Amino acid sequence: MKIVVENGNVCCLRKRYEQGFTLNQIVNRFYLFLKYSFLVIVLFLLASHETANPKLGSTNIEFYSVTFRNAILSQDIDAGVRNIFNERNYAPIWTINFDINPLYRELEDLLTNSYSYGLLPSFYHLNKLKELEQLMNSSEDEKDRLNYRIEFEKTATQAILLFSQHIYLGIGNTDTSASCQDFIQHLPSYLNEQIGQGTLREGILKLQPDNRPYRRLQSALAKYMSSAVSDTMMYTADELKSSRDLLVKRLILQGFLDKSFKGDSLAFHSALRNFQRFHELEITGELNKKTLEMLSKNTRDNFYKIALNLDRIRKDALNNRDYILINIPEYKLQYYDNQGNCSEFNVIVGKEETPTPIVTSQVEMIVANPHWTVPQSISRNELIPLIKRDSNYLKRNGFTLVDNKNKPVDITKINWNEVNPEKFNYWFRQTKRDNALGIVKFLFPNEHAVYLHDTQSKYLFNKKVRAFSHGCIRLQDPVKFAKMLVTGYNHNENKTDIEEIIKNKDREILKLDTPLPIYIRYYSCSADSAGDIYFHPDIYSLDESAIEQLFGNTTWN
Repeated sequence: MKIVVENGNVCCLRKRYEQGFTLNQIVNRFYLFLKYSFLVIVLFLLASHETANPKLGSTNIEFYSVTFRNAILSQDIDAGVRNIFNERNYAPIWTINFDINPLYRELEDLLTNSYSYGLLPSFYHLNKLKELEQLMNSSEDEKDRLNYRIEFEKTATQAILLFSQHIYLGIGNTDTSASCQDFIQHLPSYLNEQIGQGTLREGILKLQPDNRPYRRLQSALAKYMSSAVSDTMMYTADELKSSRDLLVKRLILQGFLDKSFKGDSLAFHSALRNFQRFHELEITGELNKKTLEMLSKNTRDNFYKIALNLDRIRKDALNNRDYILINIPEYKLQYYDNQGNCSEFNVIVGKEETPTPIVTSQVEMIVANPHWTVPQSISRNELIPLIKRDSNYLKRNGFTLVDNKNKPVDITKINWNEVNPEKFNYWFRQTKRDNALGIVKFLFPNEHAVYLHDTQSKYLFNKKVRAFSHGCIRLQDPVKFAKMLVTGYNHNENKTDIEEIIKNKDREILKLDTPLPIYIRYYSCSADSAGDIYFHPDIYSLDESAIEQLFGNTTWN
């Protein structure tokens, strides 16, 4: 070992050399380690871009994200589809190595059974997806296979976006409100989250409305579609009347008769009674004109009617509690209190020529012993012709007359024979206790000037069809309803019992501290807690055109 002296110090050159070499060696090896580690990571990422169990080497063309990204960005596709894949760095969702993955099978099952939610599989291009799946599996050209796979991924993603929007917003929703646009904007992120958690089906179905009318009708439709056969045969009432075999077949296909039916007369008439009950017909167990007319509807017709009303409820966004729902074709008022309990009241609605309008508002006040200010349409079309024949009609029925400034007008100074109803600008007011409004009315602002009130014509509530008013809604037990609202929404510690107020016979207004939402709607079918569906009469003939608008351009499957 050579010894040298440096600044008076003795050193071993080999030792110094060996120490220096060891340090460089460490640096070089660390550099090589980083270099090869980086290469390994890159190769791993390139080799394992498929999400599970890649079949490396099975094809020369793999599903690189750049290929898919370029295909997505170069085409004019739905922004939601683009956003879903952008959030996923353009990784596939529904396929793995050109095979369909279990997640897509789950989606396929949901879309195939979309009837249960009042939707049609044809909305979601299932036939196209089946064709693309077949082409992806059978094509011998690998570039074509890749293109089919990309098209499959896009189409399936479009389907799940559209299904989610339909089940939350309704079909063909035109709502441009901020809340609606916010839902559409955040839907891609929501779906990606559900995909990542493995809860796609559950997450989508959670988007459905969470209120009793919807839940019951949707559950009943699922039950109906599972028990009734897709009967598409068209029979006239006369054909059914002349053929018991056709009647039996129709009742079996719609689930009212058991498939093992052997001709038992009691079972047949029992099935007819059930059919009549669910279609709100007179329950006789015998064939009549209206029963035969309803029997001419096949299960597909019934599906469309149920689906239409599910769609109507979706677009209404009803709450779980704290609202009033008046269903015009059902002649019912349902009050959902702040505990979610439902109380039902019978109502009378507008005639076909003076229909009750669709209204969304809030009940703000209750008027005890109200005056009736007659709408101009009634004054011009009904009262003035009566007065021209009998000038004492006004006095006999307790009417007064006021001008546009609410000032009294002397009735005796008007020559009624010369009055032109179309130019009549005064208002009739009935102030006596037994006026047309009865003893209570409920006010909610609306452009149609309709309200909810008592009536003197109590006998009309005994009728099955109760479309008799000029548009306002008459309530069967208004005092009971008023007490419920005062209890729940008038928090005055010194409030007087509504019955005591009415007994005083003075007109008095009670304001609700918290206005109560009211929805006047047109649902031509509903369901009960047992899953039975009731078809209400389409009294204003609104359903046919609405069904055509929703489903007219689509095929059944």
